[in-house]
Amino acid sequence: MLKPVTHITITTKENTLFFDFVTHWEYNDGWQNLTSNGKVVFPKNIYVTDTQTQKRFQLFGANKSINALFKRGDKIKIETFYIYWDRNLNEKRTTKVIAAEGYISKVGSGMPIEIEFEDNMWLLKQIPLKNQSFAKGTSIESILTDALQGTGLTVNYLTTTKLVFDNALLSAENETVAQFLAKLRKDAFLFSYFRGSELRVGSFVYIEAEAKQKKFVFQDNIISSDLSYSNKNDIVLSAVASNHITENTGQTTKDGYAKTRNKRIEVLVTLKNDKVIVKEVAKGEKADPNTDGERRTFTFLQARTTKELADLAEAELRKYYYTGFKGSFTTFGTPYVQFGDNAQIVNDKLNDQTGIYKIKEVEYSGGIDGYRQKITLDYKINTDA
Repeated sequence: MLKPVTHITITTKENTLFFDFVTHWEYNDGWQNLTSNGKVVFPKNIYVTDTQTQKRFQLFGANKSINALFKRGDKIKIETFYIYWDRNLNEKRTTKVIAAEGYISKVGSGMPIEIEFEDNMWLLKQIPLKNQSFAKGTSIESILTDALQGTGLTVNYLTTTKLVFDNALLSAENETVAQFLAKLRKDAFLFSYFRGSELRVGSFVYIEAEAKQKKFVFQDNIISSDLSYSNKNDIVLSAVASNHITENTGQTTKDGYAKTRNKRIEVLVTLKNDKVIVKEVAKGEKADPNTDGERRTFTFLQARTTKELADLAEAELRKYYYTGFKGSFTTFGTPYVQFGDNAQIVNDKLNDQTGIYKIKEVEYSGGIDGYRQKITLDYKINTDA
């Protein structure tokens, strides 16, 4: 028997509050949204202990102001583990993990008391980016490192992404760091997320060196499933890929320098029946509308030609062109996983449905209904299996 335990620590300017019981908590963690967010619902009658004074007092009740107790910007941390007993009835504990960490973004006024919170992206929404123009070739990582000085946050330098085209990306004007990141996400296909206090930015999301693989079995630790199994011969994928490049006009300036102009290049790539069809989208035209299958949109900063665009788009589509599962499933709080980890899904009754998948998103939840993880798959890793 496993007994789930939740520890919640909220740090205010005046106190550090510790909770070992809540009605419900949840946290949605992934890379597709700029901000990971969650909420905590407290029971009506609850006592807290001040970790500095060890004083125990009733949290809610008459003549108590919730807004005076919790405020936007207060730090919150949610830790979880299981208690169990071995054959000799000795109490054991699984490893405590930090399931969520961030800052309170909203405090409810009704009963039961509910607070909402966000990850470290909340801080970046408060930090203005200095109004400035960036030289072409400036790395995004260096821009962000300068902006985050003194915050205790770091920037991942495993890859370096340089600004090479769009003037809108070469300047910052009356925007926060988070708004700048949202602009990169929308216009440059550059994603950002936090892993702890480290901000990661780039077109590559997953770091395989830190990925852990966990096993999930139907009729065992898979509690419920929204997974669908498809044959790749029934799948149609397409993508519109684009970039802005600088090309010579063939003319020169009065000073003898070559004249250049910005040019948008765009292609429509379709993958069907294991065949790739590439269609260049001419200036002033739009890609053919999607009438079959899934359509994606990509911006590839590194592409200088339509062929490079097509090759990069095909590589992305190939990741999702496989026979296997798509969707999500719900499991217990153990084994604990994060997005970027690998899920080995096992079906003992149908061996051909066993495979390894990259995890795209995890929705954690806990409280009186137990500890759960809803895991969303991204793509299949062992596509030959």
